[in-house]
Amino acid sequence: MSEPRDGVTVVVMAYNEAESLVSVVEEIHETLTGMGRRFEIVVVDDGSADATPAVCESLRNRYAEVRVVRHEINRGLGSVYRTGLSEASQDLVTFFPADGQFPASIIRQFAEAIEGHDAVFGMLDTRVGLLGAALNRAERLFYRLLFGRFPRFQGIVMFRRRILSEVPLRSPGG
Repeated sequence: MSEPRDGVTVVVMAYNEAESLVSVVEEIHETLTGMGRRFEIVVVDDGSADATPAVCESLRNRYAEVRVVRHEINRGLGSVYRTGLSEASQDLVTFFPADGQFPASIIRQFAEAIEGHDAVFGMLDTRVGLLGAALNRAERLFYRLLFGRFPRFQGIVMFRRRILSEVPLRSPGG
């Protein structure tokens, strides 16, 4: 009998992403289903003012593996990460933007690459523009505040949930 493989939590970060959210969650769901692991998709709606809340509810009703957490007001990226971390229940955790900038297939690659490790970090080869660069810088700063010194990365990170109990998390604003 083979060992059960680690389950995966994908936290989808959404703010005014009604147009792209369905296709992103469908692609993530299809990828995770094909991996043959336990999984959940946690959509964190950070106070969207468009139709994102209604789209979230339709996805929750469509897929048993989808949970939705809604911030009543936009609280920012740090709060989205804190919410996602507190909601994640599977062994492996990754955060995914709802805008479709990353293919869900990288989740499979990261889940394979993490075997024997605590974390996997992505590095993008493409230019992301000024807004993308600013968001990437903010994300790196957030991880540095949480974990202290942190390897340079850009894009997606996957880590083992158990390290949250082993590494003291620091974040201004709770």
